[in-house]
Amino acid sequence: MASAEVLEQQLIGDIYDAALRPALWAPIIDAIVRLVGAEQGNLLAYDQLNPDYFLFHSSGTRPEALQLYQEGGFAPLDKEFTYRWAGEPGRVVANHEAFGSIEAFKQEAGRFYSEFMVHAGILYQAGSILEKEEFRWAVIGMHRSEDGQPFEGAPLELLSRLVPHVRRSLQIYRQVAQLQQANTHLYRILDGIRAAVLLLDAHGRLRYANRAAEHLLAANSCLRVTAHHQLVATAAADDALLQQALTDARLASNRDRHARQGGAMLALPRREQRSPLMLTVAPLSELAGYQELGRDGIVTALFISDPESGRHLAREHLQDAYRLSEREIDICQAFLDIPSTSSVAERCGIADSTLRTYLKSIYEKTGRHSQAELMRLLMGLTTDFTHIR
Repeated sequence: MASAEVLEQQLIGDIYDAALRPALWAPIIDAIVRLVGAEQGNLLAYDQLNPDYFLFHSSGTRPEALQLYQEGGFAPLDKEFTYRWAGEPGRVVANHEAFGSIEAFKQEAGRFYSEFMVHAGILYQAGSILEKEEFRWAVIGMHRSEDGQPFEGAPLELLSRLVPHVRRSLQIYRQVAQLQQANTHLYRILDGIRAAVLLLDAHGRLRYANRAAEHLLAANSCLRVTAHHQLVATAAADDALLQQALTDARLASNRDRHARQGGAMLALPRREQRSPLMLTVAPLSELAGYQELGRDGIVTALFISDPESGRHLAREHLQDAYRLSEREIDICQAFLDIPSTSSVAERCGIADSTLRTYLKSIYEKTGRHSQAELMRLLMGLTTDFTHIR
């Protein structure tokens, strides 16, 4: 029988594979429920502005409880209440700890507890908000009934180790879902992602870099590609960390018990007091749906972003969903970078009166009535890759 450490490493590898094969989330949630000693568990992730990004997987929940949740209007209550007690994304917490006692939790939960949780056989909870933005919401939760015990000790520690990997995998999935549609040629899809993406094979050789990665490698001397197609960091200490992360990812993609971790995040320092480049290393092995990756033996993905590059809008989505013109999207991007009408007009080379005309059209097309409402919309429509510790 495999040890708990080996099972955890295999599970982390599956979590990253689920970024490309979402059907894997069902057995993943089943496995997490078993490993933390829960009776029920669920994963929910959605984006109101991107219907292709939707996941819901439940383990151990009775069908009548799911029906009650959906038809009883409990989803908004659940979201609001979870925001109150779970805190910031990535933090794993148990409900009795968050409120000081389980009785205090019951009182605060009110109708959500008395009219849903009781009927669903749920009392003790542990989980984490995975994504928390105006239009995006993702959460993972583990549940026990009143016959069980509060979540403490090792189960919470295990969940805390798994959550960063789940968050990274969901982010990769969202990036791909924005562009995938019916396209099975992943190289073509990755060319449309703003974040720099590099794919490496089982020997650590660089097999693919999207356009953003080519630009980033050309502009920054802290990373380079050798004559043997190996990715290295210029500084020896940084390269040691990078190579260890890449080695661990290769091992994790093969579910090798010698891998220290499944995925990693690194900050790569740059000269002249600039912000470091942010690197996320992820193991990938579930590639059957993408013929080029299987052919090229890809096992590791590396996502790199520059914190100084600012936020980037999903231009294609703005065109498709709101019928904005290229010029209107340019103005939206300018507002995202410098939310000042005079500065936006200057950057776009137009008069203030012309800007007001453009804004009136943008408000009408997006259903917004003010600059503040427009900014909230735009902040939820960025394609940036956020690096998760």
